[in-house]
Amino acid sequence: MEEEHFDEEEMNIEDVAIEAHHKIDALIDLLIKKGIITSEEYDDQIEKLVEEMEEEDDDEECEDCGEECECGHEHAETKTAEPQETPQNSQPEN
Repeated sequence: MEEEHFDEEEMNIEDVAIEAHHKIDALIDLLIKKGIITSEEYDDQIEKLVEEMEEEDDDEECEDCGEECECGHEHAETKTAEPQETPQNSQPEN
């Protein structure tokens, strides 16, 4: 098998994703044409995958309140870190 040769210019992430999408589409078409799978089987599998991904998203809990992430709280990834007081930088109370 001949190794693919790319230009010296690197491909960006979007180009890589688009190229991978086209290759997967071609592979699915070939599997269907050869009778290995049917379009209905493929569609059913995609639907199942989407449902599983949605269930996983629904199961995620908020780190702040312990509820599902749709709680409306500001989540850890969007918060700015506040400095923690440590014995080294704390001032003695008078």
